[in-house]
Amino acid sequence: MVEHIHHLKTGRLLSACFTLTSVAIEQDERTLKTFSQIGHHFGLLFQIIDDILDFTQNETELGKPSMADVKEGTITLPLLIALEKLEKSDPEVCTHTRSLIKSDITQEELQEIKKTLEETNAIQEAFNYSNKFINDAKESLEAFSNTEIKNCLLELLEYSLVRKF
Repeated sequence: MVEHIHHLKTGRLLSACFTLTSVAIEQDERTLKTFSQIGHHFGLLFQIIDDILDFTQNETELGKPSMADVKEGTITLPLLIALEKLEKSDPEVCTHTRSLIKSDITQEELQEIKKTLEETNAIQEAFNYSNKFINDAKESLEAFSNTEIKNCLLELLEYSLVRKF
């Protein structure tokens, strides 16, 4: 479900940006398709890392309020992973955690959600999942012959994994 949302959100946006770049530099149809695929994978990767940073960075580092998605009642991948684990291991705690996701959430409740994410290893699992999109993007890049552009895109993908904002 989250992958579908990310596909519609950042995946589609960055796919369009990469495709338009290919059109602007007058590339052939094959390159256009490759750019679109890379943009899609990059968009999914970018969104997952953004979801992780929302829980792991503070407002100063992010340049925006941290945990903003939870405060808006949005369940992102790290929280979804935690909830799925809790549903299997402790449904009562899962129900309680779901009840915390609301617009009037307190600082104490935010800290409780952070603790739940740590206890379920959800942040690490979300990060591991993001590697799928790095690998998918790299696979798409294999069809790309221009090594200068290819290397630039590889650097961009790698940077996405280590960015802090």
